Amino acid sequence: MDPLKPTILAHLARKFTPQTENLATEGLLFILSDSIPARQALTRLAFTDLLEAEHGRLDLRFRSQVAGDDDSRPDLIGFDTQEREALIIEAKFWAGLTSNQPVNYLNRLPNDGPSCLLFIAPSRRFETLWPKLLECCKEAGESVAQEASIDGDHRCRFRSGRFLCLVSWDKLLGTLDAAAQAAADHALAGDIRQLKSLCVVEDSDAFQPVRSEELGMVSPHRMKQFIELVDSLVERLQDKELATKNGLKQANTKFEQGHYVRLGWCCAYIHTDLVKWATLRETPIWIRLYGATFEGTPSEVRQRLATLERENPPRLLFKSQGAQGSLFVPLRIRLNCERGLVLDDLYQQVNCVHELLGKIPAG
Repeated sequence: MDPLKPTILAHLARKFTPQTENLATEGLLFILSDSIPARQALTRLAFTDLLEAEHGRLDLRFRSQVAGDDDSRPDLIGFDTQEREALIIEAKFWAGLTSNQPVNYLNRLPNDGPSCLLFIAPSRRFETLWPKLLECCKEAGESVAQEASIDGDHRCRFRSGRFLCLVSWDKLLGTLDAAAQAAADHALAGDIRQLKSLCVVEDSDAFQPVRSEELGMVSPHRMKQFIELVDSLVERLQDKELATKNGLKQANTKFEQGHYVRLGWCCAYIHTDLVKWATLRETPIWIRLYGATFEGTPSEVRQRLATLERENPPRLLFKSQGAQGSLFVPLRIRLNCERGLVLDDLYQQVNCVHELLGKIPAG
């Protein structure tokens, strides 16, 4: 998508709502409801195998958030002239898949005529999203009859006759814009520009899958995301009652930023650490472990985490420091995954430490 000056919609979205996907969905619904050329262009994009005359017979009408018998609630549904749910659209930026996606949505589609489940997402997400969609369908027993990639987008036909497609926001909005230009509909073109700008702003802040080379040379934007990962990790640990803060505060030093917590019985500091990242392990996220108190000896902790210290390379590091020394556990960043999976993996690593720590020592 070509760089755009942020429009008023993108400005207001960033300032007032965290639900950007919902805003984009409603914007797309407005465009489709208001324009016959836009609806026809989207129909041709989703149903590439149909003849032009068949596109016209579909004559889709769109509604949002229509609940099904299984309580699934897709973003948009295109109803044909027989009131069949012929096209289900799920508008994605970087949020993870829900439990209904894609299988429950796919099951809502009829198999007695043209039907398609269409995901719209940033093209940079295709590498992780498309395999995940196919994996979920395969686990649910959907058998792929034909799969193809066309101009960077993905589509497959299942033996049930239903289609699953993944197209980019670039492709979708470019297609709609071409329809607006052909119809000389300047108002429609302006609405599409608003939605394009919203997509650019949303994509610019997105958590991209981490590549291995980034752990050697990181951007300020990525560093901000690592700090936010620590915040989210500590929040989840509290929600799952693995950790408590009990009035403990965030801490910021020259090269560190994080949260003091109680991880079970053990006092800990979960943080980003530039020095350790540069000198000890290729990860910015660390846990420092103290003991029953923040002034206590970590010897009991070291004994309980001995299995981590025996790993190759060791996952428990001891640094001599005065009479007591310090214990650190590096938390690896899972590569080439979306943010939700990265956070899940970080949580599991901390949960492993929590389980090894066990119950509070006697005395």
